[in-house]
Order: sequence, then structure tokens, then C-alpha cells
Amino acid sequence: MNLAIPSVLLLIFCLFQNVTSRPSAVNIGSIFAFNSTIGKAAKMAISAAVEDVNSDPNILNGIKLVVTLRNSNCNGFLGIIEEH
Repeated sequence: MNLAIPSVLLLIFCLFQNVTSRPSAVNIGSIFAFNSTIGKAAKMAISAAVEDVNSDPNILNGIKLVVTLRNSNCNGFLGIIEEH
């Protein structure tokens, strides 16, 4: 009988603990013209931001930020279907 209450508490704890898993990465896509002035600046800024976020484990609590950059070549449709 002495173990009944701790056993019930342990059972409740095990049943209601958070079982969701955290992703290992956050994926973001970006499409813009690499040969434009804005595209060149954006590409450098995005790369620097990703490096800053991934270098500090407190920002995303150890989850890696991954940005996929695609060149639109000034054509949004072709930028979407382009394969890397």
C-alpha cells in the first residue's frame, strides 16, 4: 500500500508527458534573382543571418536553420521549377 500513491503518480506522469518530438531543422525557401542588386544583397544578408542564428544555440534551442536559395533569373515560374 505504501507504493500505491507513488506508483499512480509515476503512471500519471508517464501518460501525460509531452511525447512530441522537436524537428532537427527549420527549412526556409527563398527565390530571387541573384544577378540583381537586391538579389546580391539579399543573398549575402540571408547567408549572414543563417550563420548568426546557427552559431547561437539559444536562438532556436539547438535546432538548425536551413535556407534553400533559388535563382529566379528574373522569372518567378522558372525559379520555382528549377532543379538544383
